[in-house]
Amino acid sequence: MSLYDSFILGIVQGILEFLPVSSSGHLVLMEHYLGLSIDPTILRNFDITLHAGSLIALLIYFSSTWITLLRHPFKKQRDGNPPLLILLAVATIPVVIAGYFGAEWINEHTRTPLFVAFGFIFNGTFLMVSSWFEARFAAQENYGWKQALGAGIGQAIAVFPGFSRSGLTLSSGRLMGLTATSATRFSFLLAVPALTGALVYTLVTGVEGLRSIGTLQILIGFTASLIMSITVIHLFLTTVRKLGVWMWAAYLFVAAALILADEMLPLIVELPKIMKQIDIPVLAGIVFIALLLESAPFTSFFVPGFATLIAVTLSLQGETGNLFALVPIATAGLVLGHLLGYIPARQARLSIRWKEKADARLTKAQHVFRKWGIYAVFFGGWWAPVRPWISIAAGMSNMRPLPYMLAMITGSVVYVSAIIGVTAVSGNAIF
Repeated sequence: MSLYDSFILGIVQGILEFLPVSSSGHLVLMEHYLGLSIDPTILRNFDITLHAGSLIALLIYFSSTWITLLRHPFKKQRDGNPPLLILLAVATIPVVIAGYFGAEWINEHTRTPLFVAFGFIFNGTFLMVSSWFEARFAAQENYGWKQALGAGIGQAIAVFPGFSRSGLTLSSGRLMGLTATSATRFSFLLAVPALTGALVYTLVTGVEGLRSIGTLQILIGFTASLIMSITVIHLFLTTVRKLGVWMWAAYLFVAAALILADEMLPLIVELPKIMKQIDIPVLAGIVFIALLLESAPFTSFFVPGFATLIAVTLSLQGETGNLFALVPIATAGLVLGHLLGYIPARQARLSIRWKEKADARLTKAQHVFRKWGIYAVFFGGWWAPVRPWISIAAGMSNMRPLPYMLAMITGSVVYVSAIIGVTAVSGNAIF
């Protein structure tokens, strides 16, 4: 590892440790794209030494809080809740268990860009859900057992690269009823025992491996991490109070898409060669199932129907009849997936006796869909992550079946035809 590599990794760690975007995931990506041919265990231990800079930054920034906690460790909070130091200790237990039993497996199987991309998607979704939750339910400033347990579980999940410790603890705290500012503060305080434990364990078990990286490299990375961490703590506390975390969720989705594109493009290039050896009825079945799952609820994030359709189209280059036949087959998959969201949602809207507040919201949504529903369904079906949720929203808003079906089928035909047409025309240039 060069001095330049250690400096860049230290900056990445310092900037991203306290942002809800996973510093460990970005370190894995940077180490991958920098081409560092070092044993994964040694790299993980080096990453932990970089976290030491963030740990010292936390101790400096919250020094008054830690001095108070250590002077009066068993003093209850002003609202009568348990002592904060006890809550932090309890919230640290889950990550200790997860790290002790899972560290070796995690190190061997999850330090890959694809796994990090999955973590980014999970993390971004969790941030959005917690933001929605806090905006609609009363939030509090003080910490209790429930908030400590939620943040502790979030921190345990974050032992995987790509799953942000600060993001998951912040989101878990908000889901347990904390405001964004209080959840962020508790997340930062909770980092101290977790980082301390990881650092001590690394210094006890991994010193020999760290020596192979170089003392100067470690010092440069540590210093860069410390300086950037001190700066970012204050900035993030300020921005989360004013802007929330939506922009970080958006960043994670974009980053995940770029990683997946970079990792999956070589596979897409090879797929047509593989698919030329598969019978056409089998290819048609693959397309139907892929697009069905990509438009059905709960699977649209994980099924690459778009990429599958492109790959099959490229494998059928020059076969005009088969390409035309592919349009209704792919459309049928999309339509069936849409209906799996629309029909149960509409049935629930008509059958369930909703509470007054919920019914008022659904009635408001119904008015919106009466005016804009056709456009929402037509264009909403062009992006896989929102496709099933548009159908569910249409059903819950009691959008009439006829306009829904017309907009959904027309939009699906246009979407499928455009992909097949553009791919078929540009295929020769690509290959």
